This record gives sequence, C-alpha cells and structure tokens, in this order.
Amino acid sequence: MARSTNKLPSCSNCGFIFNYSENFCPNCGQKNQDLKIPVKHLLEEITESTLHLDSKALRTIKQLMFHPGLLSKEFNRGRRIKYVPPVRLYVFISFIFFFMLGIATSNYNSESEAGHNSFNKRDKIKLSLNIFGISSNELAGVNANSIDSLMKSRNISLTGSNKYIVHQLYKIANSSSAEFSHLLLKNISYMMFILMPLFGALLMIFNRKKLYYYIESLIISIHFHSFMFLIFSILLIANYLFSMQIFLFLGLILFPVYMVIMLKNILELKTGAAVIKTAVIGILYTGSLLLLLLLTIMISMLIV
Repeated sequence: MARSTNKLPSCSNCGFIFNYSENFCPNCGQKNQDLKIPVKHLLEEITESTLHLDSKALRTIKQLMFHPGLLSKEFNRGRRIKYVPPVRLYVFISFIFFFMLGIATSNYNSESEAGHNSFNKRDKIKLSLNIFGISSNELAGVNANSIDSLMKSRNISLTGSNKYIVHQLYKIANSSSAEFSHLLLKNISYMMFILMPLFGALLMIFNRKKLYYYIESLIISIHFHSFMFLIFSILLIANYLFSMQIFLFLGLILFPVYMVIMLKNILELKTGAAVIKTAVIGILYTGSLLLLLLLTIMISMLIV
C-alpha cells in the first residue's frame, strides 16, 4: 500500500526552502509532507501504520515469550527496527498487568466486605496495625476530635509527628480496603521503577566479563520484567476464568527457568553457571523486593 509522497516546496513551520530529496526540515525538524490529501489516501496511511504496528507488537511479544534473551540481544546489537522499544513494551505490558490486578483486587475486596457478618478483609488489616499502643481497631468509628484525648490517656506526647502518625492510623481504620488497596497498587507500580535498575545493576555486577555497559544490563532487566508482567497478566486472566489459585504460583517456577535460559542465550553461559548466577541474583533481588514492598506499605499508610 503506497504512502502519500506529496511534498512541500518550503517548510510550513519555519519557511525553509526544501530540496525535493529532503524528507525533514533541517532547520526545525518538521516532516516534509503535504497533509492536504484525499480522505481515501489518509485512511490508507492510517491502515498501513496500524497494521505495521500490530505486526511489530505481535513479533515482539512472540520473541519475548518463546525466545528468552533474543530481544535484549538484538537490541544491544543495534537491530531494533523490527521490535517495539523496550521501555514502550514495559509500559504497555505493566499497564495491562496493574489494570488486571486492580480488577482482581476490587473483586476480592467486594466479596470480603459483602461477607461482613464476622469480620472482613478490612478488619483483618486493622487488627494487624498497632502504633504507640493504639490499635487501629480502637479507632474505627471514633470521632476524629477525640484522638488527642486518647493519646493523652495513653501518655503519648502530642508532638506534630506523633499526632500525624496516629491520625494516619485513624484514616486507615475508617477507610475502605478498596481505597488502601488502590493506593498500595499505585505505589507498587512506582516501586518497580526502582527494582528494574537494581536488577540491571545485579546483572552487571555478576557478569562484568560479558556486560561492559550498564545500558546492556538495564535492557535485559526491562525485558525480563516485561515477561514477568505479561505472564502474571495471563495467569490473572486464567485465575479469573477458572478460579484456580494455583495458576498464580506457576510464575514462581517459570521465572527462574526463563532467567536461566535468558542468561545462557545472551551471555553464552553453561547451564551450571547460569543456574548459580540466577540463584544468587534471585536471592538478592527477592530480598530487595521484600524490603521495598515493606517500605511501600509503610509509605502507603503515611499518605493514605
């Protein structure tokens, strides 16, 4: 399908006089293309661009799922035109994942709060929070104006920081679990932007002879996390359709295997070396993940 090749004699933006061979203005960078074309041609160009994008996306997803490491290897070699750029791929897949996770969490919260005859999920959260000897369960339904009196009765100094912490506990106690879950999910998505560079740094530290530049390790990390979120998205859908929690645990087995194959293909390691490096990096990464997750929960409590 042919694209429109109508060109302008001069740049509409800055007035630069074009040579016919110039596709972009060397002065301001605007594309040399006459947009005054028949609707038929415009629809042809839109269709061609859409089909091209779809084919590129499908090719990228296929390589990501079934050829571990190939996308990273191709990108680091400079062969990039056939695939969706790593950052754009991650943003797209992570958006789908957190969207699906948000739906799953909302459904779970709704079911939990519907069965409030005994105590629901929100109550379980409340029972687990205790600051300065004040349980969040005590603050449920309490008038906000009586918080200072409660602090005095517990001999808690009424400093600005202490009052702020107790008032945040009050907000959590009197808010729905859906509100807190939404905030927590949003903060976890931000947390991943810290974990990905960290994972890339770990890859570089343990593979200095193969990975000379940090950007190479970062690209591997982005593709690995894209694969993780893609698989989790698929598992969330499978769990929603078939209501089998076991689907969500399959990833815990799949990801280390994928990482071993990925390292073998990219760094040309032997299986034993790839397994050892995957285990060491995995332990350090999991520890960092748990630490950041705890920090994210604490931050979510403070800004709820």
